[in-house]
Amino acid sequence: MRFSFFFYFVLFLLNLNHIFANEKYSEVTIIHENSIFERDKGYIFGIKINLKPGWKTYWKNPGDSGSEPQILHNSNDIKNIEILYPTPKSFVDSQIETIGYENEVIFPVYVELKNGIKIINEKLKFNYLICEKICIPLEEEIFLKINTDRISYEELSPLKTIYQNLPASQDINFSLAKVFKSGTNTYEAVFLKNKNISLSNFFSYIPKKNFQYSIDIEDESNENLTVKINFDEEILKENIYLEILFVTAENVEKKIIDLNDKFESKFNNSKNNYLLFLIFTAFIGGLILNLMPCVLPILSLKVYSILEIARNKKNTLHYLCISTVAGIIFSFLILATTTTILKYIGYKVGWGMQFQSETFIFVFAFILLFFGLNLAGFFEIFLPQRVMNIFNIKIQNNYLNSFFTGMVATFVATPCSAPFLGTAVGYAFSKGYFEIYIIFLALALGFSFPYFLPIIFKNSFNFFPKPGAWMNNVKVFLSVLVLISSLWFFSLLKIDTLYLWVATIIICFLLCFRLKNNKNILFSIFIIFLLTNIFLSKNTNTSVGKEKWEKFDLARLVSLVDSKNKVFVDITADWCVTCQFNKMTTLKKKNMLEYFEKENVYLLRADWTNKDEKILNFMSNYGRYGIPLNIIYGPNNQEGIILPEILTPSKVIKNIEKVK
Repeated sequence: MRFSFFFYFVLFLLNLNHIFANEKYSEVTIIHENSIFERDKGYIFGIKINLKPGWKTYWKNPGDSGSEPQILHNSNDIKNIEILYPTPKSFVDSQIETIGYENEVIFPVYVELKNGIKIINEKLKFNYLICEKICIPLEEEIFLKINTDRISYEELSPLKTIYQNLPASQDINFSLAKVFKSGTNTYEAVFLKNKNISLSNFFSYIPKKNFQYSIDIEDESNENLTVKINFDEEILKENIYLEILFVTAENVEKKIIDLNDKFESKFNNSKNNYLLFLIFTAFIGGLILNLMPCVLPILSLKVYSILEIARNKKNTLHYLCISTVAGIIFSFLILATTTTILKYIGYKVGWGMQFQSETFIFVFAFILLFFGLNLAGFFEIFLPQRVMNIFNIKIQNNYLNSFFTGMVATFVATPCSAPFLGTAVGYAFSKGYFEIYIIFLALALGFSFPYFLPIIFKNSFNFFPKPGAWMNNVKVFLSVLVLISSLWFFSLLKIDTLYLWVATIIICFLLCFRLKNNKNILFSIFIIFLLTNIFLSKNTNTSVGKEKWEKFDLARLVSLVDSKNKVFVDITADWCVTCQFNKMTTLKKKNMLEYFEKENVYLLRADWTNKDEKILNFMSNYGRYGIPLNIIYGPNNQEGIILPEILTPSKVIKNIEKVK
């Protein structure tokens, strides 16, 4: 009898275990095989969860309760793995709001393999939480098989369709206008509405959330939408990015809002003292700008103007110097006025952004061509006779040339930033009209300071060699450099290289005809062909590391930084000479690329050649409005280290070692 009771009791337990074992509220399957496809530097596979009615799982911000899903692995072949989230839903139960999914959800998963790995067969652990009236934490083992030679190219594969329908980062209905700190613990982000559309829902997420916050959205205007973020405590030392999804009846947009407030937090209560410090900083920045690579294409203008001044009588030196200074100051005032007008009508401005206009580049290239031919002696520039009579000018074109030289040198210098200049310009652009004019004036004085030297030190030109026939040869050589600069600016317009070569040959023949028996003809022709070839040819070694750079995306950057990866961000433009100089001397060097690969440094490049508000907004968060701008992130410094304007391999490596 006892044996019979024991037998039935064991049978009951086995049956009970069988009942619970078969009571599954969710099922996980992995989607790969023929559906996997390539994206960026990695691959996309999928994790599918089927849920029983009434059960749900969670988004990366689960809401008032719950937890986000996680993938764990111990593989040495996987460099990075990241879950990508479809648009979630909001659930409210007993006044508790949660965010997640019901019935069925497919999570696209981005996986990046280490260099050289083509085939993997790895076991992954997928942890997730499901809830109904109770919550059950689950851990599933899934096996990931990837053969990079057998990836899918089907455009209509189910996984690819889901991936393409993830929340978009483009400015479809909303575009970020400004972000500011409206209180000690409160931030506001203002979005412009591209059309009259209303939100049906929104979701927010802050990586590494270790504090409480709330969000209010004001969507009362047909033009603007305001997001107010309120924190329970001050977050000055935090590196915070807010991701927000705007859900409308038509689509879903993903926005990244930078709340680091790095620039504004630098200012203290003594604003007047700080303004004086920035004025001095602007002066030093303008002075250093004379030595930047962005000025090198037009440096010949400044050299020649100094030589011209040196060979004139001492009583004209001051007037020639003043003419050049006047040209520089006049140009900076034009820039300041243009900046204030654009700010007044609502545009966000950046240093050198006039070169984002093809019309400006075209006109400026013609000006350089005109000036180069004038410098070579093909024609002379004369002031109107009335003007000459009024000012009793005896020298036909020296004053006009000096003034024009100052103007041209200024506009050529503006595509690039310089040490100290970035801080000063950033302050001016973020403040009012008075600050813009005063900072730009200080920049002008710093940039024109070399022309004050003959006035301050009257005997300074005694160190120059005596004027003679050699100056005509120098004049021709310098005109060649100006003409090369003109051709380079034309090349920025994507003109066919053949036409530029034809223009180069024509200029060379003109120089030969002009100079005839001059012994420097062959040398000049050699220089113009050599340098023009350098400027017009494509960047050297473009095949080396060509695919190592990813297109800049703020969401991607935030994800990499939060995963404690080392990241190098390069903000550049085709018209930025210093940017091209950095690429040739540092970023394209074979040893530098090998170092990036060895240290697993992610490379993100933002192209600011054309107008891009997202890039400008990102730069302005660091108090910068000009390029080049290079920032390094890493586990030990997730806020980022801003590198100097001129890069060297040693500077880059030194700062990467700091953030490791």
